[in-house]
Amino acid sequence: MNLHVSDFNLRHTLECGQAFRWKREEKGYVGVVKESLWKVSQEGETLSVESDPLVSKAEVVRYFSLSSDLRETLSPLRKDPILESPLNEFWGLRILDQDPWECLISYIFSIFNNVKRISLLVESLSERFGEKVGSNGVLRYTFPSAKTLAFLTKDQLQSIHPGFRDRYLLETAKIIAQKRWDWEALRKMETAEAKKCLLTLPGVGEKVADCILLFSLGKTDAFPIDLWIERSLRKLYFHGRRKTLRKMQRFAHQRFGEAAGYAQEYLYAYARRYL
Repeated sequence: MNLHVSDFNLRHTLECGQAFRWKREEKGYVGVVKESLWKVSQEGETLSVESDPLVSKAEVVRYFSLSSDLRETLSPLRKDPILESPLNEFWGLRILDQDPWECLISYIFSIFNNVKRISLLVESLSERFGEKVGSNGVLRYTFPSAKTLAFLTKDQLQSIHPGFRDRYLLETAKIIAQKRWDWEALRKMETAEAKKCLLTLPGVGEKVADCILLFSLGKTDAFPIDLWIERSLRKLYFHGRRKTLRKMQRFAHQRFGEAAGYAQEYLYAYARRYL
C-alpha cells in the first residue's frame, strides 16, 4: 500500500518517544499495531505500508493522524518565537492514534524509566503473553489483552522484570477487564473529565494520564510533563527558574491552547537533541 502524504515525517513521528513497538530497519521500520505486523517506509511524499494481516488505508491514516491538516493544527504555535526552531527542525512529526490499552500499560512501565527500557518491557510482555503475528521470516507478538494479564500472578509477571510496576499492571488489568472500560466514552469526554477517570487507575499519575490522553484518545490539549519537558520549560521559558507541576501545566494550556500536546512533542524532540 502506497499513500501520498504531506507535512509528514515518519522518522520524527516514530522516534520521538511516543510509541514503543517500532524497530528501525535499513529501509524503514517494523512494528506491531493491534493484531497486525506493519513494515513502513517513506520516500519523499510517499508512505509505503506492508501489513500482515492486511489492514485498510483508513487504519493507516488513523494511526498516523494523516487526515488532520498539520499546518492548520500547528498554526497557533507558529506565533511563539521559541518554538520556531523545534517546529522547523522536526516538522512533520505527528501524534499517533495508538491503542489506549497498550498505551496505558506502556506508560505505567514509563514510571522512573527511559525509552529503551520501556521498549524492552513492552516487547518482553508481548513475547511472553501475546500472540504470534507476521510471516516471511519476520515474527513479532501482539500486545496481550487486559483479560490475559488480569489472570497472571506476580510470579508469572516477574519473568519480564517489571520491578515495582508489577502491582500497578495487574491491578489495572483487572479493573479494565472486569469493568469493560469504555475507551470511546473517554474519547468523547472533555479532557479534564477523562483525566479524572484515568487517575483512578493504579499506577496512573498526572504524566501517565496526560500521555494516554494525548497519544491514544485524541486529546491534543493534554500536556505531559516529564524531566525533559520540565527542563525545556525552565530553560526556554522560565529563565532557569523552577515551577510547580500545576504552574507548568497552567502555563502550557494558556500559552499553547488546543495544540499544547503538539508543543510538548516538538519541545521533547528538541530537548532530547539539544538540551
